[in-house]
Amino acid sequence: MSKKCKLMNQKGFTLIEIIAVLVILAILAVVAVPKYMSMITDSKNKAAIGGVAEGMGRVNMLVAKYMLSTNGAPPSAATIAADTSLGASSGDFQLTYSALGTTAVQVSASASVGNASGGTATGVVQMPTT
Repeated sequence: MSKKCKLMNQKGFTLIEIIAVLVILAILAVVAVPKYMSMITDSKNKAAIGGVAEGMGRVNMLVAKYMLSTNGAPPSAATIAADTSLGASSGDFQLTYSALGTTAVQVSASASVGNASGGTATGVVQMPTT
């Protein structure tokens, strides 16, 4: 067999085929990366919402304990918001409680210092009335 015949039988990709594959991969990357980035932001905000839900559960539990100890008299929002037993953290989030007038407590979650790029969320717990 001659050397020329061996070269003719070799199989492989042409330069055009390789460029076509690279163009397709580049298009996929351009479409996928922004979607991935928005998914990261959404997940951080959803995690913050979970932190707020935990804080709201703590507020509801404290209100129930207060009402049981006072024969059903509801507490003021300021009393609940100022109670230190609520706790100031929920996983990666710092929780803050503030009274909204006399009828509600606002619970806010923001990323802890070590996780500064995390999401934020806020929720409101209505106080029971007599």
